[in-house]
Amino acid sequence: MAANAEPKSSLARPLLESLRSFFKVIGNYAERLAAVDGRLFISGVDPTLVKQAAQVGTLATDGPFRVFGATELLGESTHRALEEADAWIVRHGVTPPNGAGGSVR
Repeated sequence: MAANAEPKSSLARPLLESLRSFFKVIGNYAERLAAVDGRLFISGVDPTLVKQAAQVGTLATDGPFRVFGATELLGESTHRALEEADAWIVRHGVTPPNGAGGSVR
């Protein structure tokens, strides 16, 4: 679906608006985090929503937040998000405050 395409179903339109609103709010929060050298990693999101968000332009994969779609294997997307977050921390030399962040493994 193109960014300007309107959904045909009366149910799809409110869902699309909710999706846009969600990613706008999350994007604004991630930008605030980025302003202080932070990033936001979200896992367990329905893969259909991730795909739709990418199609309508509400999800930038190279921005201050990363979204990992859920898979059939419980915890897999969270594991992937944690690995990427850990790698980002190492690349950027970030030291999490006492008792926060870093790998929980």
